Amino acid sequence: MQGICHLTTIPLRALPTSKSEMVSQLLFGETYRVTSFENGWKHVLSDFDNYQGWINDAQFVEIPEDSTGDVVYLQNLLGELNNTNHDRLYITAGAQFRQNDEGHVMHRGKGWKLTGEVRKPLIKTNRDMLTSDSMEWLNAPYLWGGRTVMGVDCSGFTQVVYKLNGIHLPRDAYQQATVGETLAFLDETQPGDLAFFDNEDRMIIHVGMLLDSRRIIHAHGCVRIDKIDQEGIFNVDTGRYTHKLRFIKKIF
Repeated sequence: MQGICHLTTIPLRALPTSKSEMVSQLLFGETYRVTSFENGWKHVLSDFDNYQGWINDAQFVEIPEDSTGDVVYLQNLLGELNNTNHDRLYITAGAQFRQNDEGHVMHRGKGWKLTGEVRKPLIKTNRDMLTSDSMEWLNAPYLWGGRTVMGVDCSGFTQVVYKLNGIHLPRDAYQQATVGETLAFLDETQPGDLAFFDNEDRMIIHVGMLLDSRRIIHAHGCVRIDKIDQEGIFNVDTGRYTHKLRFIKKIF
């Protein structure tokens, strides 16, 4: 059985209960496969990044038959879908859908009009656009498992920004660390490269995106810009290092 996220977001939970932690989110239009059922919950596997978790049965909708046309992504941090019944649905950057020739989005059997710019999946990633997209997220609050401007974690931030620019990254920081080519020095980097940070057990626990060889944008408390050197991230507000650099990856 396959489903689609028909809401702004659907939380993916670690266990089949509303009290369980949110481990990620599905964004509007993202699809998933149902792998099991339990007590009013469905265990699902995201088609975008193969991430798994539990969603409540009340938020399950099967993939509709009326979706035609090329997939596009919402470029704006926040957009709206409106229909003739004056229904309104907010969607966020990275939401995906198909538009017909009139520019309408088919959603639950009705044609909705979109307020917001869209972007087709890019054939070639542009570093200037990647950097520009990341800056739009400044001050978005940190939220464990989040993937939207209303709340985002470090790897959700890099994943969605890269999604808008045509590259599918895995969900978690340690998974993203397995992608791309390792660079030895910051001076070898370009804007858009990813920096990874570990803990005392050498486990990857954080990721951020380089704006240049001395600045990084990352989600820590909120999406912010800090200094970076070969030791790690230097918080410009507190005047201390917050994350220890493990390595840098060139993704494309």
